[in-house]
Amino acid sequence: MTTGSSIFSGGNPLNASITLFLIQLVLVVVLSRTLARIFRIVKQPSVVAEVVAGILLGPSALGKIPGFTRWIFPPTTHNLDCAYPPMPDGAREADILPPYGPVDVLSIFANFGLVLFMFIIGLELDMGIMKKNLKEGLVISVSCMILPFVLGAGAGKLVWDTVGKEGTNTNVYIFVVFVSVAMSITAFPVLARILSESKILDSRVGNLSLSAAALNDVLAWILLAVVVSVANAQSILTSLWTFLSLLGFVVFMLVVMKPLLTALAKSRYFNSEEGDISLDFVAMFLIAIFICAWFTEIIGVDVIFGGFIMGLTIPRVNHLPERFVKSIEDVVLVLLLPLYFTNSGLKTNIGTLSQTISWLMVLLVIAAASVGKIAAGTFASKLVAKTNWKESLTIGFLMNTKGLVELIVLNVGLQAGVLNTEVFTIFVLMALVTTFITSPAIHFLYVRRSKFKMKMDSDYSSIVIVRNIQAASWACEIFPNLLAKDQAEVKVYLVKSISDRPSSYMKSEFGKLFGGLSFRKKAQTEAIRKSKMARKSGRSDVEKSPLLENELLPLRQVTPRVLATARPNADVTAKATSRIYDLVILELKLDAIDDMDSIGQQRDTVSSGSTFLILNQIMCPTGVFVHKTSIPTRAKEIVFLYEGKEHEDFALEFVTNLQAQNMSNASLTITVISRVELEWEISTNLIISNDLVDEFISMEENIDLLIMGSQRTTHFDFKSPELKYSRVPLLLLFPKYSNKIQLHDDI
Repeated sequence: MTTGSSIFSGGNPLNASITLFLIQLVLVVVLSRTLARIFRIVKQPSVVAEVVAGILLGPSALGKIPGFTRWIFPPTTHNLDCAYPPMPDGAREADILPPYGPVDVLSIFANFGLVLFMFIIGLELDMGIMKKNLKEGLVISVSCMILPFVLGAGAGKLVWDTVGKEGTNTNVYIFVVFVSVAMSITAFPVLARILSESKILDSRVGNLSLSAAALNDVLAWILLAVVVSVANAQSILTSLWTFLSLLGFVVFMLVVMKPLLTALAKSRYFNSEEGDISLDFVAMFLIAIFICAWFTEIIGVDVIFGGFIMGLTIPRVNHLPERFVKSIEDVVLVLLLPLYFTNSGLKTNIGTLSQTISWLMVLLVIAAASVGKIAAGTFASKLVAKTNWKESLTIGFLMNTKGLVELIVLNVGLQAGVLNTEVFTIFVLMALVTTFITSPAIHFLYVRRSKFKMKMDSDYSSIVIVRNIQAASWACEIFPNLLAKDQAEVKVYLVKSISDRPSSYMKSEFGKLFGGLSFRKKAQTEAIRKSKMARKSGRSDVEKSPLLENELLPLRQVTPRVLATARPNADVTAKATSRIYDLVILELKLDAIDDMDSIGQQRDTVSSGSTFLILNQIMCPTGVFVHKTSIPTRAKEIVFLYEGKEHEDFALEFVTNLQAQNMSNASLTITVISRVELEWEISTNLIISNDLVDEFISMEENIDLLIMGSQRTTHFDFKSPELKYSRVPLLLLFPKYSNKIQLHDDI
């Protein structure tokens, strides 16, 4: 094979399966990634680019170039060099395997990747999401299946009567049911990606949409499995055996296998010495995926259902879904999944839509699918979840997302003989259009905000944006106690970088980011507010609320959020400048040894240069929380260094107010080390010294937090290397600023 295809021996590399497949692979990946970057400009998910790439490589576009299909994507029967050797004497043709051409190689790899991707989809369907808004999500999900199903039945009958009969081996009833199910699908993975990129994954709209889409997917896949089993069956008895086998398999996986896998995931043998999943367990899970896919295929359903069911079976413990997805997602998303879209594109021929009636069917299918989903999602969320009309419409458009899942369903129908090529093409265009309109629609309806908003109603508003979970804990539990205000609202955002990888935007991972943090609940905040109002009015008959730990503490409402973003620096800047805050806090993690310009080893950390450029985009007073490897879990001992310079006035005011508040409960010990004399009216530890650094070093072991004032120059001023690399976290406070420095998106 190698010698025959050598260019030095006169061979044609395109005649060998492996060399031709490698050419196909390179072409598919390059085109897919190029289009993905282009479509990202118009806020489209990568799945849209990959579908378009598949169509372009098929007979609809590049296939019209003479020789392109014959040499690059040749059918098996057109490439005789890919056939098996001649039959031996006396052998029957039935004893010889069919030719194994390049398109067959591509198809096998594409379906192999699809099995793994369906496993990832199953992993993403976290039952916790469904339970979070079970009632509202169930009503929205069922509504978004019933109305599209009814409209799909009507549209399916018209499609069958006009262009759907020829080239199929089914009847009108199976065809109509299949089309109705296809119109009822919502693409959960694409929906999660759109929500993440739109920064609304953690909003009420995002939670309702995810719950409804997750339930919708489960119901739709069950219906699809039934329809496919009936379509592939030779008789009613066969379809019944298929359905019962599938049902028994699902029950076995969820009732027997899932508890066993849960116990296994919790065992001490699960992790390797490096802390990753051991290779033996990775191999075991992969084997289980392929066995499940093999079983669902031989009982007459489809290989994809095996991977999906295995994904549902994986327990949500020990961060297993995220950790396992990270071990396979790059190969699946970058190499195998684009091959699947190309395999679909080779079957999509827009040229078959040569008649007016065909294009009328395209418009009919798009209208029926869109109206059914959008109307059902809008009115169901309005009635059940009591959302406003903009939120309701946003949920309706989100539920109309089709994307990859629709392509999978259509390929199942084409392979089962339910759809012909023309109908397949019609529905591919429908999936492309409905997915394409989703991002612009929700941006216009919900995401769009004025660039600068009015100040909030609370007495004092602050925002803290961090990229490290330890810093988030500090921001939720310690920082609010440093705000010397009677009423303060603190918003804490933990930056979570996302990409095309499913593990980067899996909801189950997001939900656990703030799981271990303790902060005041709304009920406790309201109880404190009522108690304070009663004390101010002089009422003595108000009983102390059992929710309160200490009613003398200032009222502070902490709201933690996850900021999911593919452009961390630009989006952090946008979030910090979206309102007029009294104080903005950023985070800077320094390495204890390397220079500050070389920091940022972890994915969600940022360099000092990036932080400084973000800092200089913020007009209001700003602080930068600088820390090293560990952060103290308390802030009882605080030191403030003061040189008497003008840019330190804001920091001096901050510490003065903090000490004034501390007089009421004496929970903090504040030491001021100053180079100049201070008219300090409040009793505190005041040290006058010309060498601030030496004084600090002498008490460093007992300090929980260092506060300094700074100015917005060209870099961070740490005063000395000893302060810069001290184990004590540092809060640098900057006054208001009026001159902006240009922020580059690529930093």
